[in-house]
Amino acid sequence: MNTSSKKIFIVAGESSGDFHGANVIRALTNIYPDVSLKGIGGNELENSGVELIHNFKEINFIGFTKVIKNLKKITGVLNDTVKQIKSFEPDLVILVDFPGFNLKLAEKIRVFYTGKIIYYISPQIWAWHYSRIKKIKKLIDKMLVIFPFEKEMYEKEGVAAEFVGHPLNNRINKYLSENKKTEGRTKIISLMPGSRKEEIDRIFPVFIETGNKLIKEFSSKVNVICSENFPMEFYKKFKGIENFNFILNNSSEALYRTILDSDLVITKIGTSSMECALLETPFISGYKAGKMNYLIGKNLVRIDNFAMVNILLKRKAVKEFIQENMTSENIFNEAKKILTDKKYAEQMKNDFKEMKKILTDKNASQNAAEIISTYLK
Repeated sequence: MNTSSKKIFIVAGESSGDFHGANVIRALTNIYPDVSLKGIGGNELENSGVELIHNFKEINFIGFTKVIKNLKKITGVLNDTVKQIKSFEPDLVILVDFPGFNLKLAEKIRVFYTGKIIYYISPQIWAWHYSRIKKIKKLIDKMLVIFPFEKEMYEKEGVAAEFVGHPLNNRINKYLSENKKTEGRTKIISLMPGSRKEEIDRIFPVFIETGNKLIKEFSSKVNVICSENFPMEFYKKFKGIENFNFILNNSSEALYRTILDSDLVITKIGTSSMECALLETPFISGYKAGKMNYLIGKNLVRIDNFAMVNILLKRKAVKEFIQENMTSENIFNEAKKILTDKKYAEQMKNDFKEMKKILTDKNASQNAAEIISTYLK
Protein backbone atom coordinates (compact mmCIF):
# COMPACT_ATOMS: atom_id res chain seq x y z
CA MET A 1 0.00 0.00 0.00
CA ASN A 2 1.36 3.43 -0.91
CA THR A 3 1.18 5.59 2.19
CA SER A 4 3.84 8.18 1.37
CA SER A 5 1.22 10.86 0.75
CA LYS A 6 -0.54 10.37 4.10
CA LYS A 7 0.03 13.23 6.52
CA ILE A 8 -1.04 13.70 10.14
CA PHE A 9 -0.87 16.74 12.38
CA ILE A 10 -1.10 15.98 16.13
CA VAL A 11 -1.36 18.36 19.10
CA ALA A 12 -0.65 17.46 22.74
CA GLY A 13 -0.43 20.36 25.18
CA GLU A 14 0.99 18.69 28.29
CA SER A 15 3.13 15.76 29.43
CA SER A 16 0.46 13.06 29.81
CA GLY A 17 -1.01 13.92 26.40
CA ASP A 18 2.50 13.81 24.95
CA PHE A 19 3.00 10.34 26.45
CA HIS A 20 -0.38 8.89 25.44
CA GLY A 21 -0.32 10.53 22.02
CA ALA A 22 3.13 9.07 21.33
CA ASN A 23 1.90 5.56 22.12
CA VAL A 24 -0.91 5.97 19.60
CA ILE A 25 1.53 7.26 16.98
CA ARG A 26 3.85 4.29 17.54
CA ALA A 27 0.94 1.88 17.09
CA LEU A 28 -0.26 3.83 14.05
CA THR A 29 3.13 3.81 12.31
CA ASN A 30 3.10 0.02 12.54
CA ILE A 31 0.01 0.17 10.32
CA TYR A 32 1.15 3.14 8.18
CA PRO A 33 4.97 3.17 8.45
CA ASP A 34 5.53 5.94 5.89
CA VAL A 35 3.07 8.46 7.28
CA SER A 36 4.39 12.04 7.57
CA LEU A 37 3.96 13.52 11.06
CA LYS A 38 4.03 17.07 12.37
CA GLY A 39 2.67 18.67 15.49
CA ILE A 40 2.99 20.14 18.97
CA GLY A 41 4.25 17.97 21.83
CA GLY A 42 7.29 17.04 23.87
CA ASN A 43 10.05 14.46 23.94
CA GLU A 44 7.68 11.49 23.68
CA LEU A 45 5.97 12.62 20.49
CA GLU A 46 9.28 13.72 19.01
CA ASN A 47 10.82 10.32 19.77
CA SER A 48 7.82 8.61 18.17
CA GLY A 49 8.63 10.33 14.89
CA VAL A 50 6.66 13.59 15.03
CA GLU A 51 8.40 16.71 13.71
CA LEU A 52 7.62 19.31 16.37
CA ILE A 53 6.78 22.85 15.29
CA HIS A 54 6.42 23.89 18.95
CA ASN A 55 7.12 22.29 22.32
CA PHE A 56 4.05 22.00 24.53
CA LYS A 57 5.87 23.93 27.28
CA GLU A 58 5.25 27.08 25.23
CA ILE A 59 1.49 26.79 25.82
CA ASN A 60 1.20 24.80 29.06
CA PHE A 61 0.09 27.10 31.88
CA ILE A 62 -2.07 26.09 34.82
CA GLY A 63 -4.90 28.23 36.18
CA PHE A 64 -6.91 31.14 34.82
CA THR A 65 -4.48 33.79 36.04
CA LYS A 66 -1.41 32.12 34.50
CA VAL A 67 -3.20 31.69 31.18
CA ILE A 68 -4.22 35.36 31.13
CA LYS A 69 -0.64 36.47 31.91
CA ASN A 70 0.69 34.36 29.03
CA LEU A 71 -2.20 34.92 26.62
CA LYS A 72 -0.08 36.77 24.06
CA LYS A 73 2.43 33.90 23.91
CA ILE A 74 -0.31 31.26 23.65
CA THR A 75 -2.12 33.21 20.92
CA GLY A 76 1.12 33.51 18.97
CA VAL A 77 1.64 29.74 19.03
CA LEU A 78 -2.03 29.18 18.13
CA ASN A 79 -1.89 31.46 15.09
CA ASP A 80 1.40 29.95 13.93
CA THR A 81 -0.06 26.44 14.29
CA VAL A 82 -3.01 27.41 12.10
CA LYS A 83 -0.58 28.63 9.42
CA GLN A 84 1.49 25.45 9.69
CA ILE A 85 -1.57 23.23 9.28
CA LYS A 86 -2.70 25.24 6.27
CA SER A 87 0.74 24.81 4.69
CA PHE A 88 1.15 21.13 5.67
CA GLU A 89 -2.30 20.12 4.36
CA PRO A 90 -2.69 17.03 6.59
CA ASP A 91 -5.05 14.18 5.77
CA LEU A 92 -5.96 14.03 9.43
CA VAL A 93 -5.68 16.21 12.54
CA ILE A 94 -5.45 14.49 15.94
CA LEU A 95 -6.06 16.52 19.09
CA VAL A 96 -5.09 15.06 22.48
CA ASP A 97 -6.96 16.42 25.52
CA PHE A 98 -5.89 20.04 26.36
CA PRO A 99 -9.26 21.58 25.37
CA GLY A 100 -8.55 25.26 26.02
CA PHE A 101 -6.04 25.30 23.18
CA ASN A 102 -7.23 22.39 21.04
CA LEU A 103 -10.87 23.41 20.66
CA LYS A 104 -9.81 26.94 19.74
CA LEU A 105 -7.42 25.46 17.18
CA ALA A 106 -10.17 23.24 15.74
CA GLU A 107 -12.43 26.28 15.44
CA LYS A 108 -9.79 28.28 13.57
CA ILE A 109 -8.76 25.55 11.11
CA ARG A 110 -12.35 24.57 10.29
CA VAL A 111 -12.52 27.81 8.29
CA PHE A 112 -10.34 26.19 5.60
CA TYR A 113 -9.69 22.57 6.62
CA THR A 114 -12.10 20.01 5.14
CA GLY A 115 -10.33 16.88 6.46
CA LYS A 116 -11.21 14.87 9.54
CA ILE A 117 -10.44 15.97 13.10
CA ILE A 118 -10.19 13.21 15.70
CA TYR A 119 -10.07 13.94 19.42
CA TYR A 120 -8.24 11.44 21.66
CA ILE A 121 -8.87 11.67 25.43
CA SER A 122 -11.95 13.78 25.94
CA PRO A 123 -11.97 17.06 27.83
CA GLN A 124 -13.59 16.38 31.19
CA ILE A 125 -16.74 18.26 30.24
CA TRP A 126 -18.75 16.00 32.55
CA ALA A 127 -16.85 17.64 35.41
CA TRP A 128 -16.96 21.22 34.24
CA HIS A 129 -17.56 23.34 31.13
CA TYR A 130 -20.24 21.00 29.73
CA SER A 131 -21.17 23.75 27.27
CA ARG A 132 -18.08 22.75 25.26
CA ILE A 133 -20.06 19.82 23.90
CA LYS A 134 -21.75 22.17 21.41
CA LYS A 135 -18.36 23.14 19.99
CA ILE A 136 -17.21 19.50 19.95
CA LYS A 137 -20.34 18.45 18.04
CA LYS A 138 -19.75 21.17 15.48
CA LEU A 139 -15.99 20.70 15.00
CA ILE A 140 -14.94 17.12 15.80
CA ASP A 141 -15.56 14.10 13.57
CA LYS A 142 -14.80 11.41 16.16
CA MET A 143 -14.19 11.31 19.90
CA LEU A 144 -11.92 8.50 21.13
CA VAL A 145 -12.72 8.35 24.84
CA ILE A 146 -11.05 6.56 27.75
CA PHE A 147 -14.01 6.17 30.14
CA PRO A 148 -17.13 4.11 29.25
CA PHE A 149 -19.61 6.72 30.48
CA GLU A 150 -18.10 9.32 28.11
CA LYS A 151 -19.20 7.30 25.06
CA GLU A 152 -22.78 7.25 26.38
CA MET A 153 -22.65 10.98 27.14
CA TYR A 154 -21.45 11.91 23.65
CA GLU A 155 -23.79 9.59 21.77
CA LYS A 156 -26.72 11.00 23.73
CA GLU A 157 -25.73 14.43 22.36
CA GLY A 158 -25.31 13.13 18.79
CA VAL A 159 -21.50 13.09 18.79
CA ALA A 160 -19.69 10.10 17.24
CA ALA A 161 -17.63 8.46 20.00
CA GLU A 162 -15.80 5.23 20.70
CA PHE A 163 -14.54 3.89 24.04
CA VAL A 164 -11.01 2.64 23.31
CA GLY A 165 -10.00 1.71 26.87
CA HIS A 166 -7.89 3.58 29.39
CA PRO A 167 -4.24 3.94 28.29
CA LEU A 168 -2.89 3.43 31.81
CA ASN A 169 -5.03 0.42 32.74
CA ASN A 170 -3.66 -1.96 30.13
CA ARG A 171 -0.10 -0.78 30.75
CA ILE A 172 -0.30 -1.11 34.54
CA ASN A 173 -2.06 -4.49 34.40
CA LYS A 174 0.86 -5.77 32.33
CA TYR A 175 3.28 -4.34 34.91
CA LEU A 176 1.38 -6.00 37.78
CA SER A 177 1.46 -9.36 36.00
CA GLU A 178 5.27 -9.18 36.01
CA ASN A 179 5.95 -7.42 39.34
CA LYS A 180 4.87 -7.89 42.95
CA LYS A 181 5.00 -5.65 46.01
CA THR A 182 8.21 -5.91 48.03
CA GLU A 183 7.12 -6.71 51.58
CA GLY A 184 8.91 -5.27 54.60
CA ARG A 185 8.37 -4.34 58.23
CA THR A 186 8.88 -0.60 57.77
CA LYS A 187 5.84 1.36 56.64
CA ILE A 188 6.60 3.12 53.36
CA ILE A 189 4.79 6.37 52.60
CA SER A 190 5.21 8.13 49.25
CA LEU A 191 4.36 11.77 48.59
CA MET A 192 3.37 12.94 45.10
CA PRO A 193 2.86 16.73 45.23
CA GLY A 194 2.47 17.27 41.47
CA SER A 195 4.51 18.27 38.45
CA ARG A 196 3.80 22.00 38.20
CA LYS A 197 5.59 24.59 40.31
CA GLU A 198 2.44 26.44 41.39
CA GLU A 199 0.82 23.21 42.59
CA ILE A 200 3.93 22.00 44.40
CA ASP A 201 4.38 25.34 46.19
CA ARG A 202 0.84 25.09 47.60
CA ILE A 203 0.57 21.34 48.21
CA PHE A 204 4.04 20.11 49.18
CA PRO A 205 4.36 21.98 52.53
CA VAL A 206 1.18 20.26 53.78
CA PHE A 207 2.45 16.88 52.57
CA ILE A 208 5.82 17.48 54.27
CA GLU A 209 4.14 18.25 57.60
CA THR A 210 2.03 15.09 57.25
CA GLY A 211 5.07 13.00 56.33
CA ASN A 212 6.95 14.11 59.42
CA LYS A 213 3.96 13.24 61.63
CA LEU A 214 3.91 9.75 60.07
CA ILE A 215 7.64 9.29 60.68
CA LYS A 216 7.10 10.21 64.33
CA GLU A 217 4.05 7.94 64.71
CA PHE A 218 5.16 4.88 62.72
CA SER A 219 8.93 5.28 62.23
CA SER A 220 7.99 5.08 58.57
CA LYS A 221 10.13 5.68 55.52
CA VAL A 222 8.89 8.65 53.49
CA ASN A 223 9.61 8.98 49.77
CA VAL A 224 9.10 12.12 47.74
CA ILE A 225 8.42 11.29 44.10
CA CYS A 226 9.94 14.20 42.19
CA SER A 227 8.89 15.35 38.73
CA GLU A 228 11.68 15.41 36.17
CA ASN A 229 10.45 18.91 35.28
CA PHE A 230 12.60 20.25 38.12
CA PRO A 231 16.08 19.59 39.52
CA MET A 232 16.13 17.69 42.82
CA GLU A 233 17.34 20.87 44.56
CA PHE A 234 13.94 22.46 43.89
CA TYR A 235 12.29 19.97 46.26
CA LYS A 236 15.09 20.06 48.81
CA LYS A 237 14.68 23.80 49.38
CA PHE A 238 11.44 23.18 51.29
CA LYS A 239 11.66 23.13 55.09
CA GLY A 240 11.29 19.87 57.01
CA ILE A 241 12.53 17.44 54.37
CA GLU A 242 15.68 16.26 56.17
CA ASN A 243 14.35 12.75 56.88
CA PHE A 244 12.81 12.15 53.45
CA ASN A 245 14.06 10.00 50.58
CA PHE A 246 13.89 11.66 47.14
CA ILE A 247 13.11 9.61 44.02
CA LEU A 248 13.19 11.07 40.51
CA ASN A 249 10.17 10.13 38.40
CA ASN A 250 12.10 9.67 35.16
CA SER A 251 10.47 6.44 33.98
CA SER A 252 7.09 4.75 34.40
CA GLU A 253 8.83 1.59 35.66
CA ALA A 254 10.58 3.49 38.47
CA LEU A 255 7.34 5.28 39.36
CA TYR A 256 5.26 2.09 39.39
CA ARG A 257 7.82 0.28 41.53
CA THR A 258 7.79 3.09 44.11
CA ILE A 259 3.98 3.23 44.25
CA LEU A 260 3.62 -0.56 44.35
CA ASP A 261 6.06 -0.88 47.27
CA SER A 262 4.31 1.89 49.22
CA ASP A 263 1.84 1.12 52.00
CA LEU A 264 0.25 4.50 51.34
CA VAL A 265 0.58 7.31 48.81
CA ILE A 266 -0.42 10.89 49.54
CA THR A 267 -0.97 12.49 46.18
CA LYS A 268 -2.30 15.45 44.30
CA ILE A 269 -5.58 14.66 42.53
CA GLY A 270 -4.89 13.85 38.89
CA THR A 271 -3.05 11.23 36.85
CA SER A 272 -0.99 10.17 39.88
CA SER A 273 -4.09 9.26 41.89
CA MET A 274 -5.31 7.19 38.94
CA GLU A 275 -1.96 5.38 38.82
CA CYS A 276 -2.22 4.57 42.54
CA ALA A 277 -5.71 3.11 42.09
CA LEU A 278 -4.64 1.02 39.09
CA LEU A 279 -1.62 -0.27 41.05
CA GLU A 280 -4.04 -1.07 43.90
CA THR A 281 -2.06 0.98 46.42
CA PRO A 282 -4.11 2.82 49.09
CA PHE A 283 -3.89 6.57 48.66
CA ILE A 284 -5.19 9.87 49.96
CA SER A 285 -5.81 12.64 47.46
CA GLY A 286 -5.64 16.37 47.96
CA TYR A 287 -5.67 19.57 46.00
CA LYS A 288 -5.31 23.27 46.70
CA ALA A 289 -5.73 25.84 43.94
CA GLY A 290 -4.88 29.52 44.10
CA LYS A 291 -7.67 31.58 45.68
CA MET A 292 -8.64 33.36 42.46
CA ASN A 293 -8.57 30.16 40.38
CA TYR A 294 -10.64 28.36 43.01
CA LEU A 295 -13.27 31.11 43.21
CA ILE A 296 -13.65 31.10 39.42
CA GLY A 297 -13.52 27.32 39.07
CA LYS A 298 -15.91 26.30 41.84
CA ASN A 299 -18.82 27.97 40.05
CA LEU A 300 -18.14 25.90 36.91
CA VAL A 301 -17.66 22.47 38.50
CA ARG A 302 -20.54 19.99 38.02
CA ILE A 303 -19.31 17.08 40.19
CA ASP A 304 -18.92 16.30 43.89
CA ASN A 305 -16.01 13.85 43.52
CA PHE A 306 -12.65 14.67 41.94
CA ALA A 307 -10.59 11.46 42.22
CA MET A 308 -11.40 9.27 39.21
CA VAL A 309 -11.98 6.14 41.29
CA ASN A 310 -14.73 7.97 43.19
CA ILE A 311 -16.30 9.23 39.96
CA LEU A 312 -16.33 5.80 38.32
CA LEU A 313 -17.65 3.99 41.41
CA LYS A 314 -20.09 6.82 42.22
CA ARG A 315 -19.05 6.78 45.87
CA LYS A 316 -16.21 7.93 48.14
CA ALA A 317 -13.81 4.99 47.88
CA VAL A 318 -10.93 7.29 48.83
CA LYS A 319 -10.86 10.48 50.85
CA GLU A 320 -10.39 13.77 49.02
CA PHE A 321 -9.18 16.87 50.84
CA ILE A 322 -9.78 20.05 48.85
CA GLN A 323 -8.73 23.65 49.57
CA GLU A 324 -9.09 24.52 53.29
CA ASN A 325 -9.77 20.84 54.11
CA MET A 326 -6.32 19.88 52.81
CA THR A 327 -4.57 20.09 56.17
CA SER A 328 -1.83 17.91 57.63
CA GLU A 329 -4.16 16.98 60.51
CA ASN A 330 -6.91 15.71 58.18
CA ILE A 331 -4.49 13.79 55.98
CA PHE A 332 -2.62 12.33 58.97
CA ASN A 333 -5.84 11.06 60.60
CA GLU A 334 -6.88 9.32 57.38
CA ALA A 335 -3.36 7.95 56.86
CA LYS A 336 -3.33 6.54 60.40
CA LYS A 337 -6.63 4.75 59.72
CA ILE A 338 -5.33 3.21 56.48
CA LEU A 339 -2.07 2.09 58.09
CA THR A 340 -3.63 0.57 61.23
CA ASP A 341 -7.00 -0.79 60.04
CA LYS A 342 -6.31 -3.73 57.71
CA LYS A 343 -9.99 -4.19 56.79
CA TYR A 344 -10.25 -0.53 55.82
CA ALA A 345 -7.17 -0.72 53.59
CA GLU A 346 -8.32 -4.01 52.06
CA GLN A 347 -11.72 -2.54 51.19
CA MET A 348 -9.94 0.29 49.40
CA LYS A 349 -7.96 -2.24 47.34
CA ASN A 350 -11.17 -4.12 46.48
CA ASP A 351 -12.71 -0.85 45.32
CA PHE A 352 -9.73 -0.33 43.02
CA LYS A 353 -10.25 -3.80 41.52
CA GLU A 354 -13.91 -2.94 40.91
CA MET A 355 -12.89 0.28 39.15
CA LYS A 356 -10.48 -1.63 36.91
CA LYS A 357 -13.27 -3.97 35.78
CA ILE A 358 -15.29 -0.93 34.69
CA LEU A 359 -12.36 0.29 32.59
CA THR A 360 -11.89 -3.15 30.95
CA ASP A 361 -8.54 -4.42 29.71
CA LYS A 362 -8.74 -2.86 26.25
CA ASN A 363 -5.47 -1.68 24.69
CA ALA A 364 -6.31 2.01 24.28
CA SER A 365 -3.32 2.97 22.12
CA GLN A 366 -3.79 0.06 19.72
CA ASN A 367 -7.56 0.54 19.49
CA ALA A 368 -7.17 4.28 18.89
CA ALA A 369 -4.54 3.64 16.19
CA GLU A 370 -6.76 1.12 14.41
CA ILE A 371 -9.72 3.51 14.37
CA ILE A 372 -7.51 6.38 13.19
CA SER A 373 -6.07 4.20 10.41
CA THR A 374 -9.53 3.77 8.89
CA TYR A 375 -9.58 7.52 8.22
CA LEU A 376 -6.37 7.26 6.19
CA LYS A 377 -7.61 4.71 3.66
